[in-house]
Amino acid sequence: MALRGTLAHWKTRMLAQRLGIEPWAALGLLEALWHTTATLAPAGNIGRLPNYAIALEMFYSGDPDSLVEALCFSRHLDASVDHRLVVHDWAMHSDYNTRRKVVRRGECMADGTAPKLGTQRDNVQQREVTRHDSLNATVTRHESTPVPEPVPEPEPVPEPEPVPEPEPVIAPSANALEAEPAVGTLSLVNGKEWPYTAADVSGWAEAFPAVDVGQQLLAMREWCKAHPSRRKTAKGIAKFVISWLSREQDKTPRRGLEVVYGTDRNRKPSAIERQQGIVDATTRAIERGNRRVGVYPDRHYGESEAGAYAH
Repeated sequence: MALRGTLAHWKTRMLAQRLGIEPWAALGLLEALWHTTATLAPAGNIGRLPNYAIALEMFYSGDPDSLVEALCFSRHLDASVDHRLVVHDWAMHSDYNTRRKVVRRGECMADGTAPKLGTQRDNVQQREVTRHDSLNATVTRHESTPVPEPVPEPEPVPEPEPVPEPEPVIAPSANALEAEPAVGTLSLVNGKEWPYTAADVSGWAEAFPAVDVGQQLLAMREWCKAHPSRRKTAKGIAKFVISWLSREQDKTPRRGLEVVYGTDRNRKPSAIERQQGIVDATTRAIERGNRRVGVYPDRHYGESEAGAYAH
């Protein structure tokens, strides 16, 4: 309820000096006086209460008469013929709700004037104007104060680059050290050589029995030398060998395969049987070619027929 500036007002300091207390304590007593008046004597006629009741409502523990005398000395209370004591200028400084309470009771203020209500909105607007003026004063005071320059932020320290860990060196295993030596190589596209062992040759020979694997490997080696741009990678060279041998296997005459495998397809032929099958199949192919051109090696021709064939 106290307005700004009440603490430093000369009347507040006079009350504090009269009672021998600090100004902030005197401000508390004034707040208690005004609250008690608004509650028990809204018209401002606080003299309707005896001095001890006033001190009791204000939570004052000293002498009640000394308190009332000091309030009259500081001119916060005025003596009145009709009401004994009234609050100084209560009709002007009381709040809206207190004056409305007086109107509802059908009374006048203690000084005999009618309470001025106005509207609560007008009171709120008045308080907002006062608050706005105080804010402008605060802003003006702050604008006059020089603003310190911002302290530059320290530059971040660059983090050290991580050192790459060395790649682990894998020692060759005992099986690798005891690996079978290579019996031949095929050139790769990167210029390196791809080795193959006798075990590889044996496995290919079993998979492609009608093919001379050793001869075909020599042919592959020469093909790689003649076609450097079409050489294979380390991952694709094995597939290249299988595809080559598979094509050669498909070129073998069917009857030659029957000779090699016989009637039992599940039996694996020996190396001699495989070579014999290839020879027999080749011989029959030559015989079929001779019969197509009319040449029979087992037939004895006469002189006239021989002369005719000669011409």
